[in-house]
Amino acid sequence: DQVHQSQILAYRPGVDANDAREAFIARLDGPVPGLPSPQTIGSTGIYSAGLGSTFILDEPIQSGRTYAFACYVQDREGGPPHVNAYDMYAFVMVE
Repeated sequence: DQVHQSQILAYRPGVDANDAREAFIARLDGPVPGLPSPQTIGSTGIYSAGLGSTFILDEPIQSGRTYAFACYVQDREGGPPHVNAYDMYAFVMVE
């Protein structure tokens, strides 16, 4: 019933998935000085359930880096973004 999208965030080399997750969660309410800050490297379009999307990244995925995927759209009826309302985010460290 809802639409989604995914913003792809890259953390600097050396930030592991656990550190990225802790920093990301802490930053959901606003900036926190001193915590790892990701760079947005791409975003999918908005799509409906059962459909997919393709996208091009601003930089290639690199070994040894951690990436986050987060949905920043709201429900059709409004409300907070899915990243806040439903913890709709995931982290991957590429080996």
